[in-house]
Amino acid sequence: MAVCLEWVANAWYSLLKELIKKSFKICAVTTSTDGNEDHLIHCFKHVIPNDLELLRQARAEEQLAELIEEIDLAEEDMDDFNSDISIV
Repeated sequence: MAVCLEWVANAWYSLLKELIKKSFKICAVTTSTDGNEDHLIHCFKHVIPNDLELLRQARAEEQLAELIEEIDLAEEDMDDFNSDISIV
């Protein structure tokens, strides 16, 4: 067991840090959540190229829903403010 673990440790330490960082990005483990690194995800390059567009559409829909929610909350705040004024 120690020989196996030593082999794994030696192999790990022989890898360049940039290679390790890149491997996390192409697996989408550490890509940014704003979508600017989606093109780095490996399965979107050749295996499932259409899914990159689907991911972008889903992200846009989510952002639109969040924006609508913010607008609704702002309108509710204004309605509360206006109803307070009408009482006076």
